[in-house]
Amino acid sequence: MVGLVFHSGFETGDFAEWYITGSPEVQSVVKNTGDYALKCDTTGGPALASLSPVTEATHVYRGTVYFRVDVAPSEECTIIGTMAMINIRLTTDRYLTTHDVTTLKDTGSTQLVLGTWYRISWSLIVDNTVKVYLSGKEECSATIGDVWILPVIGIQDFVTALFYFDDFVADDVASLDDIGDIRVVRSQPNADGTNQDFDTRVPADGRPYFGLVDECPVDDADYVARVATGDAEETYGLQGSSTIGLGASDTIKAVSVWCRMKRGGGGATTHQIVVYDAANYETTVALTTDWTWYNKYYATKPGGGGWTQAAFDAFEAGAGNAGDQGQDTFLSCVMVMVAYTPANEPPNYAPRSSSMAARMMAAGVL
Repeated sequence: MVGLVFHSGFETGDFAEWYITGSPEVQSVVKNTGDYALKCDTTGGPALASLSPVTEATHVYRGTVYFRVDVAPSEECTIIGTMAMINIRLTTDRYLTTHDVTTLKDTGSTQLVLGTWYRISWSLIVDNTVKVYLSGKEECSATIGDVWILPVIGIQDFVTALFYFDDFVADDVASLDDIGDIRVVRSQPNADGTNQDFDTRVPADGRPYFGLVDECPVDDADYVARVATGDAEETYGLQGSSTIGLGASDTIKAVSVWCRMKRGGGGATTHQIVVYDAANYETTVALTTDWTWYNKYYATKPGGGGWTQAAFDAFEAGAGNAGDQGQDTFLSCVMVMVAYTPANEPPNYAPRSSSMAARMMAAGVL
């Protein structure tokens, strides 16, 4: 059972989905899936570089993230969670540890290889047990006294290090099972959709409406708008499942719609994120007069039934307003993030072995 509440592959090309501490970077050179990944680099000196997700979820029991270390930390540092609760750390010799606040609970037995992607996942039952998995194999476990691993990732201590993160996923299922291998890819508008009520294009250079909201990274100089009169809904067809890299046997877990919007000044406001799934489904959002990302999460398909490749290929996303509200609605970008499980998961990395044996192998003794 998986009830996803948040997923991110940093595929907006910016921090739309995250709150930032310090100076992490979304970059396109080193990544696991898609076009982007998070870089946390403090090699120039001790610093913080971490973030926490923008999500309405009240409980996050399990999570998974792809992780790569290119420069080991100068001191043991927290990479997942916070020091105020349960947290996962990386030692200077690249072993995972589990802490309950500041108390060491368990140390993993696999030494991470520099420059290699690993999937780290965590599962917990409140006030009982936490398990940490490394690419599907149990790496650490502990009886705990605290209640959560907060979904925070990055370099969370004043150390020097260089880490990368990608394909972050969280759910609200209280379970000790590994959440599994879930990846994140991006779909962008590629056609004008069923609803075509917006009446302004900037610039008016002959591009179709969808051609003004399909950039990644976003370009706020290109946008579509609706003059503030009457109801209006604008949706776009999206790049299909095969175009974004999903295989016929891959399983779609959830879809997250992101719209970059703003409003004109004055008057009442009823602006919306709009999706079309055989009918229109609207979510009211309170826009500001500045360009801002707004999100609607669909763990299940809005029109009912499960997410399939065919269902996603018929899905549309966009924006709208309701009523004669006295404010223009502006839309500069639409992106849809798809969380999926690949049909053929990669093999687990090293099986669990004794810490001493692992260290001897890493040193070339065994």
